[in-house]
Amino acid sequence: MHADATRHPMKSGSVDAIVTDLPFGKKHARADNDELYPKLFAEFRRLLKPGGVLVALTTLRQVVTEVVALDDGWEPRERRQVFVGGLKA
Repeated sequence: MHADATRHPMKSGSVDAIVTDLPFGKKHARADNDELYPKLFAEFRRLLKPGGVLVALTTLRQVVTEVVALDDGWEPRERRQVFVGGLKA
């Protein structure tokens, strides 16, 4: 399946879990991550079943914190720091 991650063709509430390596903007810079992340997280929420789980890998913690704070449906449970290719994520 090939689809735009901000407008996925799957039906709402059809996914148990999403694991994603979000664009960081470190090695592969994206100037629009501040605009992209809210769209992605809105789509993740639409796709997830109630009680579904999102695991997101990113260095843009502040952007994620802001996006999650705008949507009462998210319940952050845990944050872990990992290293990917020598970069903190």
